[in-house]
Amino acid sequence: MKNEKKKGRGLFVFVCVLTFIAAFIGGVVSKVAIKPSWSKKYSVQLTDEIGTVHKDFSYGEGAAHKFDLYVPADRSRENYGLVVYLHAGGFTSGDKAGDAEILSWLCSKGYVAAGINYTLRTDDNDKSVYSQSMEIKSAMPKVVEEAEKLGYHIDKMAVAGGSAGGTLAMLYAYRDAAESPVPVKMMFEAVGPSSFYRSDWDVYGLDQNTAESKEAAAGLFGIMLG
Repeated sequence: MKNEKKKGRGLFVFVCVLTFIAAFIGGVVSKVAIKPSWSKKYSVQLTDEIGTVHKDFSYGEGAAHKFDLYVPADRSRENYGLVVYLHAGGFTSGDKAGDAEILSWLCSKGYVAAGINYTLRTDDNDKSVYSQSMEIKSAMPKVVEEAEKLGYHIDKMAVAGGSAGGTLAMLYAYRDAAESPVPVKMMFEAVGPSSFYRSDWDVYGLDQNTAESKEAAAGLFGIMLG
């Protein structure tokens, strides 16, 4: 009798575990394979009638110092707005190629859209949110310059991004807008919000015990917190 009860409990636990695994796998698959209906509004297949993507412009000497430009097919306008969208990845992963869908959609709406890579933080380098934000700052004039060369005069811009990219966008909008090559009219972030508390940023490289990192952190948060 006891053995039968043990077997029954064991079978019940096994079924529960199996159900959990199946539900978990099903959830992951459905999230990847099934897109919500609202996402169709923001999806577009980039064609010659909509626009063109120009890949891997350089803005510096580093391997990651590259950006892509998505330019609309309509070249009749005197001025164009630029939207820069920075990729997500927790400051340690990701690539501009992962945002091709949203960049194509922005292009379809008549904007010049740019995806910019930045040097990712690893266990083998000293990169940080600060160094990445400075790379983005250095890229902006080059983005505008290349757009102008392609025949698109930029008179204003928005800067945006997902998660880590959204944080870098926010830093540019709050800290560097005064030095932007064109006026920054808007900033938005996907997968936020970002933290304004300095202590929350230690893990991203601002905890390095150097005079440079301390000065950079003090200046950065002094500006953001007013």
